[in-house]
Amino acid sequence: MEIVQKAIRKNLERKQKQMRMYPMYQRRNTGKKYKVRGKEIDNRWVVPYSPYLLMKYDRHTNLEICSSVKSVKYLYKYIHKGFDCAAIEVQARDGTKLIKIDEVKSFMDARYVSTPEAMRRLNGYEMFMKSHTIIRLAVHLPNRQMVYFKEGNEEQAAISAQRRDTTLTAWFKLNQDDERARDLLYTETSSQYVYEKKETKWKLRQKGTEKIISRLYTVSIKDNERYYLRMFLLHVAGAKCYEDLRTVNGVLYETFKDAAKTRNLIESDDQWDKTLEEAKESQMPAQIRELFAYICIYGTPIDVPTLWNKYKDAMIEDYVHKNMNNPENIAMNYIEEIMRNNGTSCINFKLPKPKSLKITKIEYNSDEERSRGEDLLLTLNAEQKHVYELVMRAIENENEVKRLFFIDGFAGSGKTYLFNTLLSVIRGRNEVVLPCASTGIAATLLKGGRTYHSLFKLTIPIDERTKSNIRGKTQEARQLISAKLIIWDEVSMTVGQALTAVDKLLRDLMRNKKPFGGKIILFTGDFRQNLPVVVHANRIAIIEST
Repeated sequence: MEIVQKAIRKNLERKQKQMRMYPMYQRRNTGKKYKVRGKEIDNRWVVPYSPYLLMKYDRHTNLEICSSVKSVKYLYKYIHKGFDCAAIEVQARDGTKLIKIDEVKSFMDARYVSTPEAMRRLNGYEMFMKSHTIIRLAVHLPNRQMVYFKEGNEEQAAISAQRRDTTLTAWFKLNQDDERARDLLYTETSSQYVYEKKETKWKLRQKGTEKIISRLYTVSIKDNERYYLRMFLLHVAGAKCYEDLRTVNGVLYETFKDAAKTRNLIESDDQWDKTLEEAKESQMPAQIRELFAYICIYGTPIDVPTLWNKYKDAMIEDYVHKNMNNPENIAMNYIEEIMRNNGTSCINFKLPKPKSLKITKIEYNSDEERSRGEDLLLTLNAEQKHVYELVMRAIENENEVKRLFFIDGFAGSGKTYLFNTLLSVIRGRNEVVLPCASTGIAATLLKGGRTYHSLFKLTIPIDERTKSNIRGKTQEARQLISAKLIIWDEVSMTVGQALTAVDKLLRDLMRNKKPFGGKIILFTGDFRQNLPVVVHANRIAIIEST
């Protein structure tokens, strides 16, 4: 009995000692009680926090005392992980060094060895261990293997690549010569054979067969044929060439996708058929087109043309209702645009290549716009007339230096009246002019106006990483390129990052390094009115954001 009591007493002492080593966090009981979700709690239930740090970093910060071995290991683990550093030397053009480098100090700063690490190295202990060998296996189409070369040696590198076998082509040759290898999958070969890089061939492995892991390079579904080739390599053994993989039941198929479909390696299109059928009942045509495009891009449909023919009536319904010519081609252009933005094309899915569309202008009667513009011109005051002449001079003369304009005017000073005059005059000439504004309300005051988010397809939220989703060969891009004038109202409410993104977009589209690609832009706004909303910012920061 005494022995048992001593054991219990020692166990309690050990637990108390551990409790003294590790702090127990708890807030004081102030006596106030509250009911939360039916339970009564007091101040002791609140997680400990620092009001100063909470206000400083605008987020909850947990404070912990680093008293355990785990904490120390976490803090100092980067010493054992190695280092990343770069030695930089600054020289003048004549070769003289501008900065004297202390090599000893640089070495000490770049590589610090702690005491435990130094002890292990001096005693010759292992610093790390490697249990398994990873063999990476190439996946490539015929004559599409990766070739590395130095600039200027392209031709020599291509010739050398033809003479050398990759792990895949060497596997084909191994199956031709060795009957034992024909029972192994491509991924199983490395457990029985060794790939000799110098000789570029597989040789029988003598030892260490149990600690080998084979890894095929990953292939995106967008890379259609290579994706299905990889699927065959995971399921077909003993292939002697690419044609063997594409042969199913004695029939040689043209593509790996067709062969995979016959071999039942991929599922049917039933799920995509049901998805589009359901969308057809409740979604608008534009939404169905977008859904169809993303199914092609990110799904794995087997027979895309069949899906298109089955649901194309639902996808072109809005164009048919508007009596547009060749609605199927217009819908296919819409789908092609989405696909190009995601790095693919209709041709990759055996869909017909859409014919390019002419830039569609909003339906304006040029005669009516010309007549209206002439009437409005007669009613402009002297200041409005002056701005009008400056803008029209830049439109008519490509060599005009002044191409960016800003109008600062109070509300009711006639800015919108001037804009509508320019819109009518330019549209009366059958030319493109694009009006936009920072808010939807301001955009409605301009005929055909849109918000700048919509016109330039800017990502949300607007910050330093903001960019436009418009690509070079899309309809929106062609419209911006052909525009004679861009009117941007309420620009005082626009943050500077949006202007930077538009500037980069127009420079890329116009292939012109001038501000906004040399486009003529008429900005307007009143900095005495509303400025951009910047969360938790003072007045100076808000003004600097414009």
